[in-house]
Amino acid sequence: MGWRVDLASALPLVEPCAWAAGRGLPALEPGLRIGDIDDISAWDVLVILPGQAYDAILADPAALDLVRKAEAAGLAVASFCRGARVLARAGALEGRHMTGHADYEAEYLAAGAIYHGYRDRAGKSDAPPPVVDGNLVTSMRSNYYRGQACEAIRVAAENARAARKGRGWAAIGASGAPLPRPALSLAERKAERLVLAFPLLAGEEGAAYALAKSLRSFGGAFADSRIIAMVGKGGDEGGPRASQPGTAPSGTAPSGAALAELGALGVETASYEVPAEVEGFPLADFPAAAAAAEALVAGGPDSGGAALVWTAPDTLFLREPLELLLPRGAALAFRPVHHALIGWRADAEADEYWKAVYEACGSPLEAAFTVLSTMDREPLHFYPNAGFLAVRPEAGVLGRWQRSFAAHAPRCAPETGPGPLGPRRRIFAHQAFLAATILATLPRSASRELSFGYNYPLHLHGECPQHLMARALEDLTAVRYDDWQAFPGGAGDAKAAMPPVGEGLGAWLARTAAEGSRLVSGR
Repeated sequence: MGWRVDLASALPLVEPCAWAAGRGLPALEPGLRIGDIDDISAWDVLVILPGQAYDAILADPAALDLVRKAEAAGLAVASFCRGARVLARAGALEGRHMTGHADYEAEYLAAGAIYHGYRDRAGKSDAPPPVVDGNLVTSMRSNYYRGQACEAIRVAAENARAARKGRGWAAIGASGAPLPRPALSLAERKAERLVLAFPLLAGEEGAAYALAKSLRSFGGAFADSRIIAMVGKGGDEGGPRASQPGTAPSGTAPSGAALAELGALGVETASYEVPAEVEGFPLADFPAAAAAAEALVAGGPDSGGAALVWTAPDTLFLREPLELLLPRGAALAFRPVHHALIGWRADAEADEYWKAVYEACGSPLEAAFTVLSTMDREPLHFYPNAGFLAVRPEAGVLGRWQRSFAAHAPRCAPETGPGPLGPRRRIFAHQAFLAATILATLPRSASRELSFGYNYPLHLHGECPQHLMARALEDLTAVRYDDWQAFPGGAGDAKAAMPPVGEGLGAWLARTAAEGSRLVSGR
């Protein structure tokens, strides 16, 4: 990944464990002794590497103090397997979600951690993928999750570096001064909550059903989260206009049976309206519905605490989505776009399209920071996927997105835009406006990139870089599949390129595909 790695040790020579020695691996001579490190802020991340008992480190006050200094300096901190013992002894786990070798669960709990363990104590086959809590990354199965763990550490380090450079985001009080955000107690951390909202477009009843059922089935502590389906005003029966390419004809509405099935899963419905200025514009439902959901949550009983998760209906949750709990100082969690496409390349000047979008949103070009597109790994100026976000509703990001898009998208992305990218720029204008709106609304230090297991595009699995490719569907937290016909477990053939699926999840997907298809066919 191009990082410089410095090895520090409590000992002058690190002897190999039995496993390493049996494979002919030599002893390691560290470049640094832990006690000689004066300024930990010269690094971006502190990693406790895989090991056995860690006796020397646990007994070394300088090593434990180095962990505390890294935390205090705002570095990313990570551990593999039993290395979480060092974090526990240093007091770095209080109120933090984490994982580690199950033999030491009592140590983690005594340190105030929220431990995510596993049942298969011998094989660790059900150990969770890397657990990310703000700047903390803890990981199990170091060989199996090697690529995912390294990528999670990279992302956490980038997030931590950005957070160190700014004050982050805080709610603004009546006086105009930032309100303090005190640290949460362990009980408060365990009680943190999410609100999920998505646009319910015509023809996507099956996807909406599967989305809600997946969160109820696999969401862990968030399984009972509030879920809101945003239904557009207009049409023969008050149903959504179909401004997204590929949806059912305009004027159709979800059937009563579909809404009843969603209601049985505890899904609320609320309405939104696409402004006349962008009616019929590609994907105009997304900013309109998102803004309405944000206003609903910001003005309701969940204001001031819950993060609003805005997602497309083709999302499935397969694990507890812990990273959507925004850490202190953050107002946004995002994933970059899947492909570069119309993105503004990091090594290029902004073209007239991006200049116009940034100007319309009131964002300076220099506010853009660099991200890597998910599949083709292109360095781009900030370009988040509009189908999967977590925001603090009181920050007003989604409302501002809607206003800027409605006022300026037709001018910035005309129907007869120049060049071969013209049509694509119109289709993805909502996403370009989202990027510029976020940069105009939030400092970089308030934005957090999510790790690779979120918004994973199943329909593009075959294009995934080998070192990051999911080895099992169960290893991912939240996935997208693009279209109901490609739903995993359904009758379509697109699932052939997906990761392997275990028997239990496979049966769940097959049942859910059949149930969701009945909702669509029964419209």
